[in-house]
Parts: sequence; C-alpha cells; structure tokens
Amino acid sequence: MGISSEELQAYSERIGMILSRPHLQLQAIDVGFFKRESKLNPALFFDLLFYCSTLKEELSLSQMVVYLKERHHVGIRKQSLNSRFTEKGVEFVKVVLQELLEDKFRKLYPSGLLHTFGRVRIKDSTHFKVASNLSEEFSPCGGNPGRFKAGVSIQYEYDLKSGKILDLSIHSASRNDRTDAKETSGEVEENDLIIRDLGYFGVPVLKSFADKKAFFVSRLDSTINVYDEKDSEMSFHELYNRMQEWGLATIEIPVFIGRDNKLPLRMIASLVPQDVYEKRLREREKANRSRGYTMNEETRLKYRFNLFITNATEEQLPMDKIYPVYKLRWQIELMFKHWKSIFGINKTGYKMKKARLLCLLYIKLLLISINLQLIYKVQQLWRFKVQKRIERGEKVKIPVLSLCKALKTLRYFSNKLYNGLKAGKEEREKTIGEILECLSENHFIERRKNRMGFIELIELFVCK
Repeated sequence: MGISSEELQAYSERIGMILSRPHLQLQAIDVGFFKRESKLNPALFFDLLFYCSTLKEELSLSQMVVYLKERHHVGIRKQSLNSRFTEKGVEFVKVVLQELLEDKFRKLYPSGLLHTFGRVRIKDSTHFKVASNLSEEFSPCGGNPGRFKAGVSIQYEYDLKSGKILDLSIHSASRNDRTDAKETSGEVEENDLIIRDLGYFGVPVLKSFADKKAFFVSRLDSTINVYDEKDSEMSFHELYNRMQEWGLATIEIPVFIGRDNKLPLRMIASLVPQDVYEKRLREREKANRSRGYTMNEETRLKYRFNLFITNATEEQLPMDKIYPVYKLRWQIELMFKHWKSIFGINKTGYKMKKARLLCLLYIKLLLISINLQLIYKVQQLWRFKVQKRIERGEKVKIPVLSLCKALKTLRYFSNKLYNGLKAGKEEREKTIGEILECLSENHFIERRKNRMGFIELIELFVCK
C-alpha cells in the first residue's frame, strides 16, 4: 500500500518534532554540545546552520554574526561564534540527521517492482575539493595533490523500492569506494540486490554478498581473470571470434572469478561498436602510460565487450534485463548533479576549521534529506491514488516525480518549509498542503518517444 495524505501530515509532524527547540536542546545535551545557558542556544545554532544551507554561496563568520543580529537580535563576536564549531557541534548535527533518516518507508512504486528481491541497494560517491588548509584532515583522491590539495567524498546509498536512505556519510577523498565496500559489507542483508559501479568492485566483497545470500549486478573489472566451467581461464579472443561467426550481439556464459574458492556467476557479454572500442583503448592506454603500465592482448580484447556479472538466477533477472537494471544506478549520478547545481554542496571555498566545514556539510545533507524524503512521500501518495486502478487491471502509467524539478521547487521553499514544519499543527498542515499542491502540478517526468527513460525502466521491472 501507499500512504494517505493523513500519513503525510503525520510524517511532517514527526519532522517538526525533531526540529523543535525542546528536542534539539535534549539532543545537544545528550552529545555534550549544550552544557550551560548562552546566547547561542542549540535551536539558534541549528537555525543559523539551516539558513546557511539554503544559500548557494557560503557565508563568512562575519556574515553569520550579522544574520544573528538582524534576524534574532543576538549579538555575538565572530571569534565566539567560531568557538562553537567543535566536534560536539558536528556530533549534534549528525545525530539530528540520523534521526531523520530512521523513518520507516513504504514502497514508492507498485509492489511488483523487482519483486523477487528485498531491498534494491544503489550506491555511489561524489568528490569535491575543500579549502587547502584542511589537507591534513581531508587528503585528496589517491593522495594526488595535482587535482586539488584537499577534498571530501560523500557516500550515498538508498533503497530504490522504498526511497529510504541507507548511507549518507562524509569522508576524506582519499578513502576510495573499494575501501568503503569492504568496511560496509556487513550492512548487506539476505535477498538484497546491490547495484554499484566498478569503483566498488572487489572479489572478496562480492563473495561476502553471496555468502549472505544477497545478490549483485556489476560490470566486470577488466583486470580480473575469468574461468570457464572446466576451470580454464576464459579466452576473450575465442569468445569474440565465436560471436562474430555466429552473428551474436549478446551472449550469456556461466563463469567463475577469484583465484581460490572461485565464485560462480553469470556473465553477460555484449559487443560494442568499433568506434566505442577504439575510444576505450585510447583512454585506457593514456591512463596506463601515466602509470607506467602495459596492457596485454587479452585485456585489450575485453574492451570489445560490455561485460556484466551477476549471481542472480535467470528467473530473477533474465539476460535481457541485466543491462536495464544496471542503468537504474545512473539516477544516483543525476542526484549528485542536483546536489551541486541546486544546493551548492560543493561550494566550500572559504578557509575554515574542520568542525565548521562538517557542520555546514551535514546540515546541507540534512536539508537535502528532508526534501528527498518529502518527495518520496508525495510519490508514495500518488502511487496510493493509482494502486486500486492498477489492481483492477487498468493500464495506468506510473506517475514519477522529477527529482530535478521537485528539488528546485523545494529549495525555493526551504525557509518556508523549515519554519512551517516547526510551527503548530495548523500552520504545518497548511505548509505541507501548499507544497503537495505545488509538486502535483508540472513536476512529473515527461516521457520521450523512442527513448527508455527512468519511467520506462521502472515499468520494465514491475511484475504485471
């Protein structure tokens, strides 16, 4: 079932409770951020951060002091304000964010979406530079200062079926995706379907997923050896010749990966056009030259294919559904673009101490989370409205909200939303009602002729 408008109001009431002054003060006391009365109490500190998060450009300490004076009639020196940005302050904001993420979500789309799996976990990361004075705390990607001297990465994972955010954390840019995959592998549960890009690829991690009876779809790392059912290393030269001879564009082969305790998988290989193959070779050879690597012929041949591997059965994911299900992952890359273009999460040019940077980043993630969760709740409400018609056998197209359109609108309403959620029941219901009405008009993804977009992908995986 979807949700009702009453449940949407109940959800907004819960957010309002979390953001209320008494609750924020209790959370601040619990983490040790608030110990005695001061001009800048926890609710006021949070209000200042939230205001900063609604702006695309950063505010300096001096500008923050002006805001507190003009909006709240609180006079404070910028040195005193800066001293409030501490590890305890960071912990305070993180606790509030985590509480918002603990809400239980129902299904976003009809229950038949990838019905043989529990959660569909989609994960990726985004990186951006921060002020160079933080290079010791936030080292750049690969430890290479050529791109930038200091950087952070944000790991983001969500369940496609419910919209629930499973991971939203900030790290040094030098902590790569493969390390993240190892450190978070214990969070995967039985019957999860995991969809990630090659950055997270690692045979031990994939084996750990299989051991937990979880499933994955991944591209194949070109450096990994693949073995056939006779335990012989697969020849991609022979595979290419065979497909050319038989006139096959795509083929599925049972394979094994890993040196010891080999992992049985299905490999789906599709030939790519000659110009794509040549472009891939040029890019790989350029990267290899900069690192002093050479590429053998067998590895070169792998670039003639789109190679995907999965431990899901044919019944769970037929061969022709492997590539489309992997394409669902691209939505998260669009999400990161929205975070940067709409919320300016990567605009961190001012020199500042680590605690202040983290407070500002986490509060932006909190604003983004509130917006995303409201969008998902509205999406659930729309699914609820068409569910009965679908159950009656009517051919009803699934209305899907455009994240880009909805996020732009909600950012415009940021301050109104924040103040409305904290207000009394009547004002909160009025605010949510206005936003719901606004999102219900001209905020849906438009279908395009002869092109498989997100709506078509979703419908492709709904069991009729």
